[in-house]
Amino acid sequence: MAAVITISLPKNRLYIRLEGYFPEDEAKLAADQVILEGKKLRPGFGLVSEISEFKPASPQAAEHIVRTQRAMKELGLGRMVRVVGGNAMGKMQMQRTASQAGLEAEYAATREEADRMLDQPK
Repeated sequence: MAAVITISLPKNRLYIRLEGYFPEDEAKLAADQVILEGKKLRPGFGLVSEISEFKPASPQAAEHIVRTQRAMKELGLGRMVRVVGGNAMGKMQMQRTASQAGLEAEYAATREEADRMLDQPK
């Protein structure tokens, strides 16, 4: 399991890459890091979430995903694009958690495609 969280201040964008299965303690740490990085961005920021290698998390870990998504909404998230590749199970879990947080996501096959989508007005 791995979580890589980076930001681009010039693009006002948050990048999250999740790989593997996240137990609750690691999901909490990743959620806390995402929220901390998100606070560095301006309202209207874009988010690229790469989940093509993500394995669905436990219900307890999924609570941290919902907490993170709610925080992103409160911080003024503009658009969110998920890079899913062929990961249907991860996509379904993320769709459920986004719905619980009141968010909508767009989907892309690659990070580059996600960046291009966010570079263009919706």
